[in-house]
Amino acid sequence: MRALLPEEQEFWEKHKHLIPAQMAEAARKAKLDQFYLANRLKSYLKGKEKLPSLSAHKDLIWPDPVNIEQSSSEATAAYKATHFAYLKVIDLTGGFGIDTWAFAQQAQKVLHNEPNEMLSGVCRANFQKLNFQNIDYSQKDALDLLSQLPPSEGDTLIYADPSRRDEKGRRQSQLSQYVPDPSELIRLSLSLHYPLLLKLSPMDSLPEMMGLWPQLTEIHVVSVKNECKEILVFLKPNSNLPLKITAAEIGYNSLPFVFIPEEEAAAPMLCGALSIYLYDPFVSILKAGPYKLLASSIGLKRLHPFTHLYTSAEHIDQFPGRQFKVLKALPASTNQLLNWFPEKKALIVTRNFPISPEKLYLKLKLQPGGERFLFALTDHWDQRLFVIAERLK
Repeated sequence: MRALLPEEQEFWEKHKHLIPAQMAEAARKAKLDQFYLANRLKSYLKGKEKLPSLSAHKDLIWPDPVNIEQSSSEATAAYKATHFAYLKVIDLTGGFGIDTWAFAQQAQKVLHNEPNEMLSGVCRANFQKLNFQNIDYSQKDALDLLSQLPPSEGDTLIYADPSRRDEKGRRQSQLSQYVPDPSELIRLSLSLHYPLLLKLSPMDSLPEMMGLWPQLTEIHVVSVKNECKEILVFLKPNSNLPLKITAAEIGYNSLPFVFIPEEEAAAPMLCGALSIYLYDPFVSILKAGPYKLLASSIGLKRLHPFTHLYTSAEHIDQFPGRQFKVLKALPASTNQLLNWFPEKKALIVTRNFPISPEKLYLKLKLQPGGERFLFALTDHWDQRLFVIAERLK
């Protein structure tokens, strides 16, 4: 991992639109380092959408593609830095440094801790090129560094993004298998009275977290353009406040949905028949689980306790998710469905339905595409329905 050499700069600008195999061949013909340039292009292509403003800096050093895959996006890093603002931040698991980069734009001082000497050097070089003067560097084991800190004075946040892969690169599914161990991070942080922010996998279970760590202060489920990206858990020492859960969609102009689990447990179950408008919640809402509160707080009905779609007779513009107008509802046994899709194209969504979208496309002889949506669902009478709808812009 290094910066581009002077003789590679012009070549890079002319060829970065290629795919890696084409880049390697062009570099070979130009008698340049084809392996380095092809690998740099792989990282650059992965980071171009995920890290748009950093990708615009042609002098930055790009690490291996796996380091880009494992890093936060600029959008989610900015979310963390904005919602958890402290004078000082210690990033125990620095990696490629995207979270450090975001925290350093808000905090007075940030420590980037990364045991991998080469990756730490990449970050140091990049942050110097970006003119950051408030970032320090460390290469210690995360738990060792945390255990050596003095007791907190209240102005420093501990942040960690535990690795979800073992030494052989295999994904781990248990919270106890992450490195460093989240439970040990929590124990040490709270014993030293430091607030702690952990980034976890969108696949992790919220009920499991709440059972393992009753000290949790906040949980944030973060999605970008309706794709769940991160679960953030926050612990504040000596907090007596009830756990607060936030479902945040940061790719669209939508307000976060914030609730307390006890409120969801006490909310009424409001189910009803399909009406004129249909609503599909953002994935962050579905993951966070305020199914009853979502209906009762903005005047909606759920179609079924296990069909996480909502309906109303009047349009609710502030709904946190996709919004549709119902064109027609038909029993799933109908033979009139194709009349509504003359081009043999549909956007199929299934909710609480025994057949997957992929199998429905085959069964109904439809192709993905078009403007109309086809919802296959179970209604409040336990009937299987096909609902044809158009999305409201």
